[in-house]
Amino acid sequence: MHVELSTQDLDGLYAWMQETGIAVETPPHDRPWERVMVLRDPDGFRVEVSRGERQRNRPE
Repeated sequence: MHVELSTQDLDGLYAWMQETGIAVETPPHDRPWERVMVLRDPDGFRVEVSRGERQRNRPE
């Protein structure tokens, strides 16, 4: 199973997760088509969180 969510503030969400102790498997990083981070849910499923619109990697 693969779940992908999007947010307008990926780096802010990552900072909040770090502050609250939520484990992130892969910190935010750029791909040619998006900025993304990866975590696992309690059942071990991969959850991807990306910034903004799919297929776009644009600076804020």
